[in-house]
Amino acid sequence: MILEKGLNPVTFRNQLKYYHNNIDIIKFTSGIGLIDPAIEEKISACKEYGIDVYFGGTLFEKYYHAKALDAYVHLLEDHGIRSIEISDGVVQLPQADKNRLIKELKPKFKIFNEIGSKDTTFVMPPSKWVFQMQESLDAGVGA
Repeated sequence: MILEKGLNPVTFRNQLKYYHNNIDIIKFTSGIGLIDPAIEEKISACKEYGIDVYFGGTLFEKYYHAKALDAYVHLLEDHGIRSIEISDGVVQLPQADKNRLIKELKPKFKIFNEIGSKDTTFVMPPSKWVFQMQESLDAGVGA
């Protein structure tokens, strides 16, 4: 897996050309899926090489916070994206809601779940990490 943070399309395509055999998944992170004018070209190039793509969890959180998950699902479908990351690194998302969303979205998408916070002052006890990982697995992440 690699993170795509806004490379120009030529550089992006060259990376795929030379390294595609070592890449399974590309995560378009930091809202790139909304602002990159070459996003369709990049997604298409990934599909040519059989590389799965998805938009990062912060974009999911933006739509979740705005109570616009249906619009987010449509955005992914419009781009032909079959994977989704459900995270709560910026926005508070109770584990029960996360589990519900995993179960709801599982029929349409391969689910990724990022656990932890982007807040560097927040320290999560290891027991909470383990609990959240197990809950997410039980809800259908990775299955």
